[in-house]
Amino acid sequence: MQGAYQVRVVKDEAGNAVTSQVTRSLDSYRPTCEDLKAGGYIENDSQCSAAQANYHGHVSYKVTFQRTY
Repeated sequence: MQGAYQVRVVKDEAGNAVTSQVTRSLDSYRPTCEDLKAGGYIENDSQCSAAQANYHGHVSYKVTFQRTY
């Protein structure tokens, strides 16, 4: 899949419907500067434009939701 997506939890382990927070838009093909820094691809904002222009990969995100009950 390519593009920007938002992630949320819709069912628990037993298949019961649940509600959750929704992530911000996560783009698998055009990562943000913050995401490039967090992933260790760049060290500072001045490297961002060049990194985005030369980025031709696919980004994976690790998202953790914390149960509140």
